Amino acid sequence: LHLDIQGAELDVLESCRQLIADGRIRFVVVSTHHHTISGDPQTHQRCIDLVRDLGGHVVAEHTVLESFSGDGLLVASFDDADRDVRIELSRARTTEALFPSGEQELERFRLAYEELRSRLP
Repeated sequence: LHLDIQGAELDVLESCRQLIADGRIRFVVVSTHHHTISGDPQTHQRCIDLVRDLGGHVVAEHTVLESFSGDGLLVASFDDADRDVRIELSRARTTEALFPSGEQELERFRLAYEELRSRLP
């Protein structure tokens, strides 16, 4: 199952709970997205947590901020035969990523907060 649906990945994974339990889905490949697209900065981690809750194991993953393309990646298997399968991926350094680092975003929010606060009486 391949999911690249701009923030609805978690909902679709959840809706597949019975298919996964029935052994009808062996692998999922999930493309996660920056919070400005998905609306949730924890989408990637929530997908990992759900996969594990459903009995899956992560074969490969990197977050949005570790990505050269701007998408996070999660590949997981729900078959015990794949328990030992691991795929190493390259990871972008902060300066190579498409989106700003968490620290850069926090600073931007801090500055915006200070600006708004300065306008208060």
